[in-house]
Amino acid sequence: MANRLLRQLALIACICHVNAACADIDAIACRQQAAADPNMCQDPVLSTTACPNYCKKCPLTCYHCQTTGQNNAPCTTQKTCAVGEQCVYREVTDILTGSIEHISTCASNKVCLGQEVLQVVFGRRNINTRNVAIHCCSSDLCNFAPTTTTSIRTTTTTTPTPTCDTSNTYHRLSYDNTRFCIKIHNAPLEWGAARRACMSEHADLVVLDSHDKYAAMTSHLLDVYIDHSDIWIGASVSNKSRSFYWLNNSSLPLQSIEWGRGQPDDRIDNHQHEDCVTIEPQNGFKYHDRACFHHFKFICERTL
Repeated sequence: MANRLLRQLALIACICHVNAACADIDAIACRQQAAADPNMCQDPVLSTTACPNYCKKCPLTCYHCQTTGQNNAPCTTQKTCAVGEQCVYREVTDILTGSIEHISTCASNKVCLGQEVLQVVFGRRNINTRNVAIHCCSSDLCNFAPTTTTSIRTTTTTTPTPTCDTSNTYHRLSYDNTRFCIKIHNAPLEWGAARRACMSEHADLVVLDSHDKYAAMTSHLLDVYIDHSDIWIGASVSNKSRSFYWLNNSSLPLQSIEWGRGQPDDRIDNHQHEDCVTIEPQNGFKYHDRACFHHFKFICERTL
């Protein structure tokens, strides 16, 4: 009965052009017919005319923006994709500078399967120094990019205390009434891979951009860290002048007292500069510049 009704409605839709918005003629009837006939969406008439939305024959609506920066601006522009395309969110990170480029748009299945490159308009830097993360999905507006929440000044006199998400063995530290949330990863990785591992946990390599925060971090390491191997942190070289920056774009001066004796020295290691930074336990937990390809343990930090 549902099949006959749907076919009659599909014929009316074809004659009257009532299906221009790519919507199901009768959503309840579509579900009932699909329950009775699992192959309904393979029917060329019912799937495209009577139940195109249920059978996923409608073009998707996806976010469509290109932005750059550590704090990605929310994407509000939308685009109707071609039939068969998916929504895609792509993030490109320069492992040397920490700069991040975001793309939200439509893409073919070949792009989502890695068989075709999604064209971008950003920069022409060496692709070998860039990490690419891509996520495809097949529902309307599913390709939203992660955003950073910013505080807004109001007239209220009380503000909620930031909490530390201690899931997945993260640990809360504090200094000067300021909290931060860290985790020591004991599986050694290259600097870029370590950063990707942190980002997969909604975190990033730890930024120690104040002496008090550095002191809190090293005090914790003295209590819990018994190994003598280096530990990756979130600082690296960003330009040819050998200037170091944290991942939040604040400077790590060469004259900082947290550097170990004679550091940074930029010794050439296997034909590569020492562009990434570790904490060196055997040298009093001071900073040491290292070639980014080395495999070390690392510390992730979640933003409160």
